[in-house]
Amino acid sequence: MNFSHWLSLVGLGLAVGMLFTPFTATPNPSHAKLTALKTGESVLERAMPAVDVRFAEDSDEVPDFQRHVGPLLGRLGCNGRSCHGSFQGQGGLQLSLFGYDFEKDHQALSAGGTYRVDLEDPEDSLILTKPTDPEDHGGGQRFAEDSWQYRLIKNWIAGGAKDFKSNVRLSELKVLPSDILSQPEQVDQLSVIAVWNDGTEEDVTPLSRFQSNNPQVASIDENGKVVGGDRGDTHLIVFYDNAVISVPVISSLNHSPVKPKMPFANPTAIDQLVMDKLDRLGIQPSPTVGDLAFLRRVSLDIAGTLPSPQEIRGFLADTSPDKRAQKIDELLETDAYAAWWTTFLGDMTGNSSRQLANVAYGDMAAKGWYQWLHERVKENVPYDEIVRGIVLSNSRTDEETLEEYSTRMSADFQEGKADRFADSPGMPYYWMRREFQTSDTLAISFAHSFLGVRIQCAQCHKHPFDQWTQDDFKQFARFFSGVSVKQPQRAAAGEKEALEAIFEKLEIDPSKVRGGNLRRQLSQKARQGEVVPFAELNVGPPRKSREELKAEQESMKQAMEQKQSQMQVDSDDEMMGGNATTKTDPKPDAKNRKKLTRAQRRELQRKQQAKRRAQQKRNRYYSDAILLGGDGVALSDFADARVPAMNWLAHEENPYFAKAIVNRVWARYFGLGIVEPADDLNLANPPSNGPLLEYLADGFVENGYDLKWLHREITNSHIYQLSWETNETNEHDRRNFSHAIPRRLAAEVVYDAITMATSNDEKAASFQSQMDARAIAIPGTVSQQNRRRGGNTMNFAMKLFGKSTRDSSCDCDRSAQTSLVQSVFMKNDRHIFEQIRHQDGWLENLTAGGVDSEKAKAESKELARAKAKLKNQQKAFRKARNNGNSKELERLKRRIKAVETRISTIQKAISKKKQESQDKLVIDEVITEAWLRTVSRFPTEAERARCRTYFESDPDKRNALTGMMWALLNTKEFIVNH
Repeated sequence: MNFSHWLSLVGLGLAVGMLFTPFTATPNPSHAKLTALKTGESVLERAMPAVDVRFAEDSDEVPDFQRHVGPLLGRLGCNGRSCHGSFQGQGGLQLSLFGYDFEKDHQALSAGGTYRVDLEDPEDSLILTKPTDPEDHGGGQRFAEDSWQYRLIKNWIAGGAKDFKSNVRLSELKVLPSDILSQPEQVDQLSVIAVWNDGTEEDVTPLSRFQSNNPQVASIDENGKVVGGDRGDTHLIVFYDNAVISVPVISSLNHSPVKPKMPFANPTAIDQLVMDKLDRLGIQPSPTVGDLAFLRRVSLDIAGTLPSPQEIRGFLADTSPDKRAQKIDELLETDAYAAWWTTFLGDMTGNSSRQLANVAYGDMAAKGWYQWLHERVKENVPYDEIVRGIVLSNSRTDEETLEEYSTRMSADFQEGKADRFADSPGMPYYWMRREFQTSDTLAISFAHSFLGVRIQCAQCHKHPFDQWTQDDFKQFARFFSGVSVKQPQRAAAGEKEALEAIFEKLEIDPSKVRGGNLRRQLSQKARQGEVVPFAELNVGPPRKSREELKAEQESMKQAMEQKQSQMQVDSDDEMMGGNATTKTDPKPDAKNRKKLTRAQRRELQRKQQAKRRAQQKRNRYYSDAILLGGDGVALSDFADARVPAMNWLAHEENPYFAKAIVNRVWARYFGLGIVEPADDLNLANPPSNGPLLEYLADGFVENGYDLKWLHREITNSHIYQLSWETNETNEHDRRNFSHAIPRRLAAEVVYDAITMATSNDEKAASFQSQMDARAIAIPGTVSQQNRRRGGNTMNFAMKLFGKSTRDSSCDCDRSAQTSLVQSVFMKNDRHIFEQIRHQDGWLENLTAGGVDSEKAKAESKELARAKAKLKNQQKAFRKARNNGNSKELERLKRRIKAVETRISTIQKAISKKKQESQDKLVIDEVITEAWLRTVSRFPTEAERARCRTYFESDPDKRNALTGMMWALLNTKEFIVNH
C-alpha cells in the first residue's frame, strides 16, 4: 500500500502538540490538509486579500458559493442548530447543520421561486432583507446594509447565484502563527489562509470560525483576535470549509531564560517529554512518592488489588535499587492483573450481559467473552491480534456443521465450561449485541472501541469538531452492512432440514412457540442435557438498507418516467413534421419477435426476467466503500468486507488505532488521558502533549503491540510516581501530569478492597491469585436489581460506585464520581458491618480465642448444631401444644432445657477464650495491622495515640477494633488511589 499521499501536519514540530490526521493512500478531495506555520509573512503577501477588504467598497467581483457564501453563512450562525441548521429549519429555510453540504444549501436558497434569491432585483432577496432587519428576522440583525457581508452576498446573487459545482476544492488550510507564547492581556491575531487545488491562496480569516478550548487561558473573538489570560495552556480551534485545525497557546510562569535542571535521576523518555512541556510552562513537578505510596498505587492500578500487610513489609525490607521495577514485573504476572485488564477491555468493547441476552442462554455469552479476552491478556497476546480475533470472528469454523456447532455450544452450556470458549480463534459476540445490529450502530461501535473516535454525530450531519461528513459516515458503515445475527429458529441456506431435525428431536415447533417462550423452552432443554440450536453471527456481502433500495428504485422510476416523457415529446415532434431522425427505431428483437415460436418467446422472456433479477440482486449490495479519511475499497474483491477494515485498522501508519489504546491505558493510570475525554480523538480536541502520545504509540507499534511493554513504560516513569502534593507552580495544573491526581477507586476495586481489608490473613494474601468471587473478575455487567427485589450486595455496590453499564459507545458508561449515597453506604450499610465482623474475618480471628484452631472450629460447629437442634425441638413443642399432647410436652421440655444448658456452656467457654484472647492483644500491633490493611501505611504517632485512647475507653476490645476498622474504611485515604 502506498502511503506517500498520507495527509500530515506541517510545521507544528515536537514541542507542543500534534493533531490527528487522516490515514489515506489516495487523497480524499473532501479532506483538506491542515497546516500551521511558524512564520507567515510570505504566505500573507502572496495570498489574495480577505473578503472584508475586497468588499469594503462596491466591487465587480462575483464571490464563489463554496469559498465565500457558504462559510459566511456559517460564520453568521445561519446554519446553527438553533437556526436554519436545525432538522426542521426556520421560516421555511433549512440549511445543512454547520453548512458543509454546499449542494444542499445552494438548492435550499434557490428553491421557492425568486423571493429568497431574487436574480432580477438582488436587493429584494430575502437572504439580504431578513438578516438586515432586526425586528422581522427571528435571529436578529446579522449584518448591516452597508457592510462587506451585505455586498458579498448581493454580488453573488447579481452574478447569477451560481452554485459551487467546479473542480476546485480546498486542499490545504494554513494558520499562523502556529503556536502562541502568551502573557496576561497579550494580544495576538490569527490569520487563516486557504489553499485550493488550483494553486490559489486566499486569506479567509473573516470567513473562519474560532473557539478556545479554555477561554480563561486565552480567549478569541469572531475575528481571530487572541487575548491572553491566566497561566496555563490550551488550544485555539479554527474552522473553515471542511477543515479543522488547532493552535496551541502557552502562558508560562517561567520568566527565566535558564532552563530548569532535570529533577529526576535517570529520566525515562516519558519523563523527558513531560518535562519539556513543563519547562515551557514554567512548572516544577512534585517529588516522587515513597515506597509505601508507590506500592499501593501500582498494586491498585495494575492488579486492582490492595497490597497485603505481608507484601508491604517485604517490599520495605527489600534493599534492591530496582525493586520498583521488579514489583511492576511481579504484578504483571499475577492473575489479578489479567482479570482487571480483561475488565478494562470488556468495558472498551462492550461485554454486556443485558445486550447478549438473546445470543446464548443464561450468562454464557458474557462469560465466554470474558474468558476469551482473559486468556489473551494473561498470555500477553499482541493487542492487534486480540482485535483481529474480535473483528474477523465467526461463530463456527468453515468445516463445522450446524449439528456439530449446536452440540459443542450445548455441551459448554450444560457443563458451565465458558473457559473452553477461550480456545476459539475468534470472539463473535462483539458483533452480536442486541442494540448494535445495524451497519450504522456497528460503525459507531467499531470507531469507538478501536479508534477512540466518536463519529455518531456524522450519522446525521457534518461532525461539528472533526472532518467527518455524513457521506464519510455512510461510506464507512458499508464495511459492516453484511453483518447480522441468525437467531436459533432460523436456518441458513442449505441447513433447513438439519435445523428441523434438531427441533423435532426436542419436540418443539418453532412456528408455534416464539419469542421469549421459545427461548425459555430451549434454555430448559439445554439444562436437561439436550442439544439445542444457538444464535450465530452471519457475515454476508455488504447489503444496502431497505431505505436506500427504496430511494434508488424511486430514482430509477423517475428517470424512466423522464425518459418515456422525452420519447413522447420526440414522437410528437416527428408527427408534427419534426426531424425524422429523432424517431426511435424498434429494437431488433422486437422486429423478429413475430417470427419466433411460442416456446421460443417464453424462453426469451425467461432469460430477460432472469437477467433483470440478477441485476436487481447485484443492486442490493455495495460494490465499494471508503475508509475513514482516505482509501476507497472495492468490496467485491473481499468475501468478508471486515477484512479491509481490519487491515487498515492495524496498519502501522493508522493514526488512530495505537493512539486510541495508548491514550486509554494512560488515562487509567493518571485519571485523565493525554487526549481527554480518552475516547474522543478529534481535530478540535488535540492532545495536551502530542510528542508524548506519538512516542507511546510509536513505541507500542515497534514493540509488537505488547501491552505489558506499555504498562512497564508508563509505571516505571518518574512522572507516574509523582506525589499528589503540589507546589505553588503546579497546584492548578490538571492536564500536564506535573503531579498525581487522587482518583476514587473503581467500583470493583472498592468492593474488593473492603473484602480484602477485613479478611483473615490467609485469604488476604491470596487476593492476587484467587479470582473466585472477586469483583474485578465479573464477566459481564451486573444486574441492576434493587436489593429489595432480589439483587445481591455486590450488584448493588457495583451500581452505586459506577461500574460500567456498557450500554453505549462511550467510556462515560463507567463513572468515578463521588456521591452522598456512596458515603451513606460506607458509613451505614449492613454489608460494611457484616464484613468487619465476618465470622471468618480478621477481626474475629484476633478476638475469638484462636478461631482458626481445630478445637475452636469444632466448638463453633457444635454450637451451630445445638442451636439448630433447639430450633427443631421448639417447633415440635409448639405442635404438641396445639395437639394437646401433655406427655409429649413434658418430654420436649426436658430436652429443650438440656440443649439450652449445653448451648450456654459452649457459649461461656467461647466467650472466656475470646476475653482471654482480647486480654492478650497487643494494641499497638493491632493498630499497625489495621492501618496496613486499609491505607497501606504505618500510622503516625498522633494517629496511634488517638487509637490507644479509643481502645482504653472501651473495655470490649472487639467493639473498639470494630469501630477503628469502620473509621479507617470511611477515610478518603482508603477510597482513593493517590
